[in-house]
Amino acid sequence: MTPQVKAWAVCAAVLFFKMMANTLVQGFGKLKYRRFEIQEDAALYGKGPATCESTDLEQRAAWCWENDLENIPIFLFVSLGYVLVEANPARAPLYMTIFCASRFLYMLAFLFALQPWRTLCYYAGVIVTLIMTVGILTSI
Repeated sequence: MTPQVKAWAVCAAVLFFKMMANTLVQGFGKLKYRRFEIQEDAALYGKGPATCESTDLEQRAAWCWENDLENIPIFLFVSLGYVLVEANPARAPLYMTIFCASRFLYMLAFLFALQPWRTLCYYAGVIVTLIMTVGILTSI
């Protein structure tokens, strides 16, 4: 296995754990406040379905999750293509590291309402994805 394929596999695993950390934020919020929107979940804890809004942190974690679902799968496909066509093997691990770091920092900036850092982290990931996409197209 090439170092680039190994880097891709590590990147995929790191992004998985990042998304699971975000899920835990949502889950712990629901457990802490015993707020469950789904009837059977509420019944499990002897409560009725929640009628109030999510906490700010829970809502931010949900928005962050949605953003992850819009960006991470695309990056994983693009970065795998980048590795497979051997666009620039020396840069692949660097790009993947930058993307992973940008998504972790994006999550923290989103959860703690840190602007402009959230936007800067988002664009760092988008730019890396664009660079890798161009790398694929120019190496074929």
